[in-house]
Amino acid sequence: MEFRTEIDIPASALSFGHNDKIMLLGSCFSDNVGARLREAWWDVMVNPFGVSYNPESIARQLEILISGQKITPEELFFHDGRWHCFDFHSSFSMASQSDTLDAMNRSLDAARNHLSHCSTVVVTLGTAWVYREKESQKVVANCHKLPASRFERTIMQPEEVVEALRRIRSLISASAPASGVIFTVSPIRHIADTLAGNMLSKSLLRVAADIVAAESRTEYFPSYEIMLDDLRDYRFYNSDMVHPSDVAIDYIYDKFLTSHCDATAISAGERCRKFSLLLQHRPMTDSDALLQRHNATIVKKADDLAASYPYLAARLSAITKKYSQ
Repeated sequence: MEFRTEIDIPASALSFGHNDKIMLLGSCFSDNVGARLREAWWDVMVNPFGVSYNPESIARQLEILISGQKITPEELFFHDGRWHCFDFHSSFSMASQSDTLDAMNRSLDAARNHLSHCSTVVVTLGTAWVYREKESQKVVANCHKLPASRFERTIMQPEEVVEALRRIRSLISASAPASGVIFTVSPIRHIADTLAGNMLSKSLLRVAADIVAAESRTEYFPSYEIMLDDLRDYRFYNSDMVHPSDVAIDYIYDKFLTSHCDATAISAGERCRKFSLLLQHRPMTDSDALLQRHNATIVKKADDLAASYPYLAARLSAITKKYSQ
């Protein structure tokens, strides 16, 4: 007897290799998956504006990227001792205006270069609820703890969500014509919207993603469904009962790779992940002989990886040099 309903995900037509460039945009679930991709040395960029939850803000951020514009002092405001921008997460906010602008524009420059060479862009949709600043009537990506009275909270209409997702896909295609776009709905529950409001929001995102995924070089990956229907148990949540546990994220991540990558790419990522863990290990010894043996192991594994994956040679060469001294 089966006691769970495992979701069978077919192989994707939008496959990518370990040496392909990938970009992840959207909610903090993008950060979760992106951290695992980075650890396995996939060529990935994650959330160049910081975490963003609603599709209107993600579309706006891509418009900024594609336009080539710089963030200017006029777009910043000072609050609680730091400079902020409504299009960026507070992780970019600093006490110095010039430092804030520099961090934002450096991130934009790097993102433009990365996006133009991407084979795949994954967009994680968190919520259809938006906050609109009353004075400018602009939907903001982050309220930066300004008074709630400055904003109007509304839920996007179905046609607005579909239009935003089409803009997202069109903007990505304008920068990277060969790139595939994968939409997914975040499995993180936004209980601040109430459980009913969260379900309404997720439903709007899911319907819109299904409509747009039927169009050119666009797909939907069922992160939300895996969490709710496959991992249907509170033991797969963190103690806040909102965020998926590490076990759950690992499971969804493995499902994603299996669906979009062949065995060679997955093997490359796993070998690099194990090498990353080796680099993080610090021998608890003062013995020169043991330290030299540890360093020799790193050099040997780096050489083996460079022989197997020449596209990693430059990165591995720096590691070999460091541990050969």
